[in-house]
Amino acid sequence: MMEARIVLSTIADKELGESLLTQLVSEGLIACGNLVAAGVSIYQWEGKIEKTDECLLILKTQLKSLEKLEEQFHSIHPYEVPEFVVLTPESISSPYLRWLLANSNGC
Repeated sequence: MMEARIVLSTIADKELGESLLTQLVSEGLIACGNLVAAGVSIYQWEGKIEKTDECLLILKTQLKSLEKLEEQFHSIHPYEVPEFVVLTPESISSPYLRWLLANSNGC
């Protein structure tokens, strides 16, 4: 069974994203986080179509850290309903998987 997990989310700005990712890495809940700046999200919120500049967050973790990660993520993310979409990689290189598992064990 694949143990690695990729979590996708968004955040309003680069500084907030860097702070959030740094905290999750320091707590060992993710091995790595990427922040992709300068994106635009278009979505429906409270009956209106919204357009917002956002950054994409990509979090790399493992299955056994996922529950604690989600709990912590929701407690520190500033959005009322933050995106937390979990993907299971179909394939991942063995050296990267070993590194990921060694560095995301914040259980």
